[in-house]
Amino acid sequence: MKSKKGFLLLEVIVSIVVITGGLVYVTRVWSASSRAIARSEEFFNSSLLAEAKMFEFEEKAQIEALLKSGEFSEGQDYTWEIEAAPMEGSTLNMVRLDILKKNRIDKQSLYTYLKNTSPPANE
Repeated sequence: MKSKKGFLLLEVIVSIVVITGGLVYVTRVWSASSRAIARSEEFFNSSLLAEAKMFEFEEKAQIEALLKSGEFSEGQDYTWEIEAAPMEGSTLNMVRLDILKKNRIDKQSLYTYLKNTSPPANE
């Protein structure tokens, strides 16, 4: 019997398909991982900014009922918005701090309670 040398065209096509499928899978996993890492970094940065801004307001231990917004220092792509609403029957305000990335819809919110400095409303 003679031994056959070489590969059939069908074997070559199947091996190319298998290798291509593997490469496509690895590329998709790498792409998804890099997006997840970037998103995680954005979340981490906004968390640090939210914590720092909230500490500024908590240092005073009180806040008036208000709605304020502003930007962080130069080079930051984030803005902040704080809302303090009086709680009925209490001397506390419920405070919500939102951190928004410029040109993005999503935001991160942080909640706390601080003493109300506004005079009580007469009923």
